[in-house]
Amino acid sequence: MDKQDRQDFTALIEQAESCTRARDFRCSDNALAKAGKLPTNNKDRKRLQLATANLQAARQQVQQEEYAAVKKREAEKTAALEQQQAERKRRRREEEAAWDRERQADAARSSREIAHAFDKMNRDLSGFTAQQNRQMQRTGDLIAQNERSKREAREQEQARAERDRQAARAEADRAQAHRDAQLRADTDRRESEARERERQQQADATRQEADARRAQQESDRLAEAKARAGARDDYLSRVAGGTRLMGKTCFGEQHVLGTLPQITPRAVACVDVHFRAYCPGSSAAISGVIRNMQGMKTGCYGDTARIGHVACQAEALRVEVVAARACE
Repeated sequence: MDKQDRQDFTALIEQAESCTRARDFRCSDNALAKAGKLPTNNKDRKRLQLATANLQAARQQVQQEEYAAVKKREAEKTAALEQQQAERKRRRREEEAAWDRERQADAARSSREIAHAFDKMNRDLSGFTAQQNRQMQRTGDLIAQNERSKREAREQEQARAERDRQAARAEADRAQAHRDAQLRADTDRRESEARERERQQQADATRQEADARRAQQESDRLAEAKARAGARDDYLSRVAGGTRLMGKTCFGEQHVLGTLPQITPRAVACVDVHFRAYCPGSSAAISGVIRNMQGMKTGCYGDTARIGHVACQAEALRVEVVAARACE
């Protein structure tokens, strides 16, 4: 990582931490994503992981606070519903007490009416017995009808109150289920987004590590090739410095032959030896190459290079080694 990359990485990490403290998680995600794309060392990766962990912890804290707020609102709504139900029960008790008082008053009136009827019947029993009996029957019927009406009214009110309670509870349950589902969906979405970001960061890190390995392998390959080339050049230079060549007449022709130094290990499989040959007192050179020279000291039957006509005997030639090269 160069200096500019490090400054950019540090600025992005500080921006992500600032956004996390401000609970601007989108800003934090963007900053961490950009920081993750920059080349990093172990220390920077740990800092990136710490910033990511702080972001996840802040997210979880916000989720817990939101969940606590939802639970508080639910508790308040439940308390309000319970208070409403308690108020309905109180009103129902008051209504039942009023009905009881009214029933008792009706009963008292009925009793007075009955007593009055009995008194009247006693005063005129002989003439009005049948009429009093009918009156008593009608009075009893009225009382029974009144009681039935009150009982039916109470039962209807109780049924209505029960329906209201069940409807309120069902509505509260539906609202709670919707909130729970929404909260779970939000939590699942955030966790999915966090997993995707983590997967992307891991993929980026894996890709960066692979790039670094390839770069290191290429560097090692080049270094190894350079070392082999250096060893080969050094070997050929030593071979050239230790090779001894001379002129010799072989089968009526002028040849150059000689010996190679025994240097191990051998950096190349075979060697071409380039040379120049001079007659005594002459600066005119004849160039040549002994191909695939083995240096076996076998004279004219070994490694030789035939040269053109020279103005001196082959044995008088002064032969210089120009270079030793790998066989072409």
